[in-house]
Amino acid sequence: MAEIALSNGITLAYDDQGAGGESIVLIHGISMSRRYFHRQIEPLSARHRVIAVDLRAHGGSEKVESGHTVPQYARDVRLLIEALGLERPVLLGWSMGVFVALDYIRQFGTGGLGGLIDVDEAASDFKWDGWEHGFLDLPTLHSLMTAVQDDKDAFIRGFVPDMFSQPQAPEDLEWMVSESSKLPVGPLSAILFDQTVQDYRDVLETI
Repeated sequence: MAEIALSNGITLAYDDQGAGGESIVLIHGISMSRRYFHRQIEPLSARHRVIAVDLRAHGGSEKVESGHTVPQYARDVRLLIEALGLERPVLLGWSMGVFVALDYIRQFGTGGLGGLIDVDEAASDFKWDGWEHGFLDLPTLHSLMTAVQDDKDAFIRGFVPDMFSQPQAPEDLEWMVSESSKLPVGPLSAILFDQTVQDYRDVLETI
């Protein structure tokens, strides 16, 4: 693990492996961390430079209380790319990480990117009128935020297994729950709300 202090004063943890080919920036989902990509980093780094980052307050990154919006996470990623001198990286997002990548494109365009990889995320999670792919409405979002405030540990234990289409080994679930529990309750509540009400249908139309 390496750490980098961005020009906005935030320190992020990241892994940087491999040296050849295109650069790929791996962006995890809400309450996750770069460690969730551990099975992908080694094979990808055989042909690419792979950077797996912990978003602010996630994983090993600085536990700051502010800035927990998808647009701010995208700006952090932009500063990381600039600080590492990456040229035309591919952004690979998983779950909320896709929103971070799409917000990056909304703010900075596609000119400096080599590609976008969307892992398991639609343009929005919210049940907007006319949007059949949303799965969260306001009452459900309220109940999730209440659950975070009432008992964050119980919320994480229920949330982590839902991130996978197949059951995970108990020992894997334990480290993943431990990793996801590193995000403090305040930032978790803030980003849970913000990422849920994001809508990137307009961004997809421009790519």
